[in-house]
Amino acid sequence: MKQRLITIQTVKDKTGYRSSASIYTKIAENQFPRPIKLNDGSGSNRWLETEIDGWISEQVESHRGQTSA
Repeated sequence: MKQRLITIQTVKDKTGYRSSASIYTKIAENQFPRPIKLNDGSGSNRWLETEIDGWISEQVESHRGQTSA
């Protein structure tokens, strides 16, 4: 499987969160995937798309009371 790094804007689009602050608050509470800090001198953060997709799936399962198979 090919790994893809995505920006905060893409994370917000995928999750429905409107603010970066909401995401970083969830990260601080260990309730959201941690970003990867790029080593390109920019200090930019990126997220693994597979981790974000997994987090979304967990939220749906939790809300609907389902368990993973």
